[in-house]
Amino acid sequence: CGTPLNMAPEILKGAKYDHKVDVWSLGTVFFEMVTGFTPFTGMNKEDLKRNLEIGNYMFPKHIHLSLEGLDFMNCCLQHNPKDRMSWDDLLKHSYLNYDFTRYMNDKAMP
Repeated sequence: CGTPLNMAPEILKGAKYDHKVDVWSLGTVFFEMVTGFTPFTGMNKEDLKRNLEIGNYMFPKHIHLSLEGLDFMNCCLQHNPKDRMSWDDLLKHSYLNYDFTRYMNDKAMP
């Protein structure tokens, strides 16, 4: 269940679905955490369904996110579940496996 604003298009359509619906939901939550609003909206459930069927979302130009972060979000928010990354692939994504230690000096390391 959950809020329709975070539901994958295949759930809202009543189609068969798998674990990739959770990857979609992760993408919507990540988008909202970064921007402050959801990627897809609607005045009601039917309007939301129509907007999801179009499948386009706009990332605000004034918010700076790394290319890895944008790619991560795009991998989650693929309208077609066949194009959406699996959990295994997503967990290997460069955004989640970013080597932040290269920016730390030796004194900061435990």
